[in-house]
Amino acid sequence: MAMALLFTVLAVGLGAIAVAAMFGSAWVVAVGAGAIAAWLVSLAFGAVRRSSR
Repeated sequence: MAMALLFTVLAVGLGAIAVAAMFGSAWVVAVGAGAIAAWLVSLAFGAVRRSSR
């Protein structure tokens, strides 16, 4: 469960960076941070699914 929390915290942080970069017109950073945030969310879901077995 700790891994899921870690991935969630990192995803939220990168999501905030993506939003801030989007408002700052740094689209390359926004897309990159958004993609990494989405990947971390998928890892968090996988960690929760594995821990519930």
